[in-house]
Amino acid sequence: MGLQVADSFLVTDGAVRGLDLHRDRFVGSCAAVGVDAAPFWEQQVRRLPGFGRWFPRFELHDTGELTVQRRPAPTTGGRVRVAVHEGPDPRTAPRVKGPDLELLGKLKDAAPHRADEIILLDSDGSVLEAAYSAIAWWEDETLCFPPPDRP
Repeated sequence: MGLQVADSFLVTDGAVRGLDLHRDRFVGSCAAVGVDAAPFWEQQVRRLPGFGRWFPRFELHDTGELTVQRRPAPTTGGRVRVAVHEGPDPRTAPRVKGPDLELLGKLKDAAPHRADEIILLDSDGSVLEAAYSAIAWWEDETLCFPPPDRP
């Protein structure tokens, strides 16, 4: 079953940072392929646990089926081994989270030194994206992110 759209987020004791942004991305990406996911989203968000740490993943499959995986949150705070993908950006749908997750997982698994994450670069060597992480960095006192128009 192929994944058309996905969105995951951290839930800590029932709280989610930027839930409306996750909703907009998931529901909007589903709408772009003709699926109204808003009722499903609202129903499933109400069912998320109000305690503990969770990392649910909302999914739209190529069959049109909407699902949610209720997963425990991964541990945080440790070291992360990052590898750089040597080659062109292999994503088929860089503006939609979901279709390329399996491919990115295979790239990560094939990377040297048992990488936990893989970084994609553009032809100039600038960071485009990470398979499973958000790209951010500090410049003095400013937290920076890649421009939103980047693929």
